[in-house]
Amino acid sequence: GDDSGPISCGLRGLPEALETAVFVREKWPVVVDPSGQAGRYLRYQRGSFLLADSPADMDPEHLRTLLVGALKHGSNMCVAFGALGASDTSRDLSTLFSDDFFPRALIEGKGKIFEQEVWSKLLRPEKGDCKPNEFVIDGNFQFIAVSELADVSSFLPPENAANFVEVRVGAAAK
Repeated sequence: GDDSGPISCGLRGLPEALETAVFVREKWPVVVDPSGQAGRYLRYQRGSFLLADSPADMDPEHLRTLLVGALKHGSNMCVAFGALGASDTSRDLSTLFSDDFFPRALIEGKGKIFEQEVWSKLLRPEKGDCKPNEFVIDGNFQFIAVSELADVSSFLPPENAANFVEVRVGAAAK
């Protein structure tokens, strides 16, 4: 089948669609669901579910700690962009990045975050993290962007859009 366009599914098909995006197409999923049901589902999966418009969730040290934990334990890291309007450029994904806390490499292609020179900058042995030579990444890690907005360009930088697969759920799938 066509493996370049969006993946469409119902809520029940979301786990399989995420798996296809990450392990078959080897890209991170950006889940689009105007109903918000996909976001509610993802909130209760293994890993973290963060709100892009929450200053506490987007705190650099908080992002770093969660990213290190998700990499180590092979869990999800979801960032929800909710129903933010395209006029709000402050919550563009690119505003969140910093090499030492939440590296841009995360959206520069699925494999980049697994490179030692990228993830090793995130480790803080003085704060209880493993030393780089002891840190092992679990390959089941997934970075997932989720939004109720149909237009992902309002938060996904255009130069990075090709590194993601749109997963359209429910009404967005039509």
